[in-house]
Amino acid sequence: MSKKELINSKGNVFIQTVGVVKSFNEETGYGFLFTIEEPERDIYFHFTQIITEGKKELTPGDNVEFIYTELAPDKLRAFSVKKLEEK
Repeated sequence: MSKKELINSKGNVFIQTVGVVKSFNEETGYGFLFTIEEPERDIYFHFTQIITEGKKELTPGDNVEFIYTELAPDKLRAFSVKKLEEK
């Protein structure tokens, strides 16, 4: 999947893409992702945004699909994070 740009009714830009889990702390529920195109840019997520049945957890190195937006300069936030099936 390549990047797909989405714009809501308020003009906010969201990007739908795939990436990799950089880190996830089960105790705090916070983690970071990155995209293959821009591995140096951290994208923050909270466990409430993980879409799965059962326990919401991810492991560093997991491939994921997600939507993200820029909340402020260099402050990226991910939504609808879904682990991709392993082949």
